[in-house]
Amino acid sequence: MAGPALHDSYSFVGVHLSIYAYIDRWMLYVTRNGVKKLKLNMTKDGTYKLPSYIFNCPTLTHLKLFNCNFKLPNSFLGLQTLTVLQLEKLTFVPAIEFYTINVPLLVKLTIDLCDGTQYLNIVFSSELKSLVVHESHYNLDLSNNFFKKCKKMSDLYLVIDNPIPADNRLTLEKLLFSSPTLETLCLGKFELELLTAGVVPKRLPCTLNCLWHLDLDVNFNKLGQTSYTLELIKSFPNLRELEIWVRNSKYMWSYILYMNGLVHFCISRT
Repeated sequence: MAGPALHDSYSFVGVHLSIYAYIDRWMLYVTRNGVKKLKLNMTKDGTYKLPSYIFNCPTLTHLKLFNCNFKLPNSFLGLQTLTVLQLEKLTFVPAIEFYTINVPLLVKLTIDLCDGTQYLNIVFSSELKSLVVHESHYNLDLSNNFFKKCKKMSDLYLVIDNPIPADNRLTLEKLLFSSPTLETLCLGKFELELLTAGVVPKRLPCTLNCLWHLDLDVNFNKLGQTSYTLELIKSFPNLRELEIWVRNSKYMWSYILYMNGLVHFCISRT
């Protein structure tokens, strides 16, 4: 008897607890038969445990996982063909050692609202173009050699829900200003606090001509953050979209009016 027709892309969305066993068997079948794109979005109870054979699939290029429990097999060597990895609302089972995921061809990485990411270590290359880390406790290692050779980044979104050590400031600044292809940038409160630790320079190292969208979480009660925000805006001559999340400040409207005029000035120069 012939098996079901195979495709290179599968999406399982809103999967209920009652059919988990069927999903396991179906995924075993497709991962053994050349699946390239796999999206798994379970119900929000977060009790589904990812079967280990997903991580041994040699043909996967796109993997998107939502609302699952995550534990890598002991013999895991990495996802050598993966170009897109999206992890949202996952729970990483506590481990003695880091979960190391080697993804040498990765172009897009998203880690959003995940728990237990302190156990996670993703090893990617300079091919990465989009990095999104949102409200996770992901231990983003700014001293990683990756950040020293990243030249193709176009989208960078960092909103990490825990403070970043102050000695990572220069590395983060190098990441921003050594990515000439950067087009969109979003920084959360801890990232901006890191960049404004110490003396705020009167002028930033260089300009980024490709950047057109900037999104910041600014505390206007802190003069350093206000000053750095203004310098950032002046460093992006082709800026077209500016979003600022404003914290309570008695000076808020004065700064907003000033920056509104500054943005119009920057736009008028293009």
